Amino acid sequence: MGQQEKVSTSLAGAVSEGISDSLAAVDAELDRRYPGDPGTRQPVHTVYVPGNVFDAGTIRSWGDQALAALDEHAPDAASFAAVLGLSDELAEDVYGRVRAKLEREPIEDLRVDFEDGYAGQDEDQDAARAARLISEAYANGTAAPYMGIRMKCMEAAVRDRGIRTTDVFLTGLLENGGLPDGLVLTLPKVTYPSRSPPSSGSWRPSRRPTASTPAVSASRSRSRPASPSWPPTAPPPSPA
Repeated sequence: MGQQEKVSTSLAGAVSEGISDSLAAVDAELDRRYPGDPGTRQPVHTVYVPGNVFDAGTIRSWGDQALAALDEHAPDAASFAAVLGLSDELAEDVYGRVRAKLEREPIEDLRVDFEDGYAGQDEDQDAARAARLISEAYANGTAAPYMGIRMKCMEAAVRDRGIRTTDVFLTGLLENGGLPDGLVLTLPKVTYPSRSPPSSGSWRPSRRPTASTPAVSASRSRSRPASPSWPPTAPPPSPA
């Protein structure tokens, strides 16, 4: 190592204590809502399929296409190892596991998309169809471990449409047997804390579900903080 630099500080210890005190409520809320890794399964990917394209054969079709690509480019363990630079000791086991995975469960998390990827003409019909197909998939054992929809965001121009699609979808699930385990709803482009999924029951269906209440995930837009304390008083700054 080179010359050691002189390290100096000029802030009083009270500054750090004051910042910590001011964030204590936020820290406590984060600890309450996110107590740590629950040890449950985490999907390795999320596949988005347009709501007007999704059908009963989507998951199997993706798996079959992946298997066809594997057969074309790496039809055996040796060629598979050569492509990925695997050792001979690992090749057979890894190749077998990959093929078995694509045959058994090619998609771990699937979101039927009613946001940017959607190009249908009748969103009500597509949302109702998605609910029926997802219910049937869970009933017959062909569902991905996690499934749901991505609705439109809560921006004013598309808010009513996003809420209606979510309503149609959840109502359809309830009418077809209830909310399945593994159900996830994705709210995109959250630009303001108040447009995030609320902690109250206002997002829950009015009829009692027969399974778990859906998880709601939110994705942030641009680089605005997601903390409930943002902003403390003023509206968020305009994007650059």
